[in-house]
Parts: sequence; C-alpha cells; structure tokens
Amino acid sequence: MILSSSLYVIIATEIFIMEPNIRPSTFFQKAKCLLPGELYFIPDFLSAHKALRLYNQCVNEVSWKQTWITIYGKSHPVPRLVSWAGDKGVHYSYSGQKFCADGWPPGIKEVKPDIEGLLGVSFNSVLANYYEEGKHHMGWHSDNEPELGDQPVIASLSLGATRRFLYRAKLKSRESSSNKVDLHNGSLLVMTGDFQKVWQHRVSPTKRPVEGRINLTFRSVLKTP
Repeated sequence: MILSSSLYVIIATEIFIMEPNIRPSTFFQKAKCLLPGELYFIPDFLSAHKALRLYNQCVNEVSWKQTWITIYGKSHPVPRLVSWAGDKGVHYSYSGQKFCADGWPPGIKEVKPDIEGLLGVSFNSVLANYYEEGKHHMGWHSDNEPELGDQPVIASLSLGATRRFLYRAKLKSRESSSNKVDLHNGSLLVMTGDFQKVWQHRVSPTKRPVEGRINLTFRSVLKTP
C-alpha cells in the first residue's frame, strides 16, 4: 500500500509527539501541545476547589526554606521559598544548592498518583517553589542536571495565583523571542523530550498585586550520591 504524502505527514507527526515514556492514550487526549514532543499543557488538571485546598495544605505542611545564591562573591536571597521532598534519601543539587528528601508531605503524596497515572510515569521527588508575592520569580534556566537523565519528564502543577511562564530557545537562530503561557490555579505543564536541551524557561516577576502561588515540579532523579 502506498501512503499519500499528506497521510504520511500526519502519521509521522503522531509518532514524533508520542513520547515513549508518556502514555499517549490518556495524556495526549487531554493535553494541549505547545511544542511537539517537548511541552504540553492541561489548563484544568485540578478543579479550582481541589487546587486551592492543596495550596493551603502545602502552605502548612511543606518545610519552606529561604535559600541563598552566591553571585560574584556576594550572597543574595533566592526570590522565592523552596522545598525538596520525595522518597527518603533522594538527593538533588542545582545552582550550588544541595537537597536531600525525607519523605512526602501528605497533600503532595495524595495528588502524586493522579499525575503519575495520567502520564504513565513514576516520580521519586518534587521541587516546590512558593511565590508569596509578585516580585518573587524564577530566572532563566534549564532543568538539565545530569541526575535527571537525558530526556527528563517534569510535571509542573500550579496552585494559587496565576503567574506567567516564559520559554525561549537557547539558539537565537531557532526562535527570536520568548513564548508565554499563563499558569493558573490547577493547571499542569509537562516538559519532556529535548525541552531542557533546546529551551530555557522562567517565571517572570510582576508589579501587579497578586496572591501567593505554589508550584510543584514532580521529577525523577536517576542517580543519587
């Protein structure tokens, strides 16, 4: 049988976007594709009520820390609160900061199987960020630490106030400007494939008065020290 050129393009595209480490029969029916094979978005993964309940749980259950970063010999507070949780003993480090998990907070542990079931992926840890006000933000970066593997699946669940997520290509010849998506209460953003190799992302600050936002980024560390 000879396939027409148009049919071949459709089949090839489907093969390309169906990541072997994500279950296509459930996830791809619900997710909006922002970048084929690399970035997907579900705006209503959790209902507003469930998301706000989990937000309040995280505020009270998570051990939030003010961390510091050294730039040109001077220490500066990271512009958000952070926490690392997961299977006991799982280590993770980035930007000179080292973390070791000591279990799962109850609320996060409760929602974890729902995300894993949708994606068909198991996570052993979560990096949580708490943006208490508009000036709290995350700078340009890629989650490309070696312990996350070559093509990590990172599921980012947003709780609370809406904040803007920006992403841009590392090579200026590929994209000349940044792209954006507003992450609102209960939404799920999934980064996979070569996203961490090709793109950078950030959560930009805002001068508008906004309530607090918590971001849970589920991930799997492949090796620990």
